Amino acid sequence: MGRLAISSRGPLRKPSLQEIVKAVKEVTGISMEEIVSRGKSKEVVLAREVLVGVSREYGYKLVDLQPAIKRDLSVLSRLSRESDHGHARKAVEEVIRILNARLQT
Repeated sequence: MGRLAISSRGPLRKPSLQEIVKAVKEVTGISMEEIVSRGKSKEVVLAREVLVGVSREYGYKLVDLQPAIKRDLSVLSRLSRESDHGHARKAVEEVIRILNARLQT
């Protein structure tokens, strides 16, 4: 995983999980309630992958995410790996761009 969350001007402040969730919802259209639900649709799983991927980029550990996402560490680990590929990676990059723009203002 590259450190996309670090700008060319140096590290930005670490966004809260709430800020990350809000940006993930803007990009994916999936709310936090849906992310923590038992839903297994492609869209919900993608939103989980993006949330975990973005959080990891900003330095959150999987154990920090476990209470918020209500998933086992093994599931979070898999979501983290999946966030490095395909559609999830593009969405992760978009969320990071949104957050970086907000953090710089």
